[in-house]
Amino acid sequence: MEGTIEVRARTVRTDRPGMHVYEACPEDGVPVVLIHGNLAVGRFFEHMLANASAGLRMIAPDMRGLGVPTDVMTASTTGA
Repeated sequence: MEGTIEVRARTVRTDRPGMHVYEACPEDGVPVVLIHGNLAVGRFFEHMLANASAGLRMIAPDMRGLGVPTDVMTASTTGA
């Protein structure tokens, strides 16, 4: 990745399906959530994450059905 900021990838675990996210900058930074569309994944924002401004916690999730798969299947309309 370009830039000097470390970009981390992880899966956020919950009692529902997990969500894969890419993050950059400090955990206590001001959160900025980058939402993609058009069948893209969180890595779409790779250039922004690697060059994030100081003090911002950039978060780019893979939306359900795109990117890294989750470990639990759910119904898209009911969440069950």
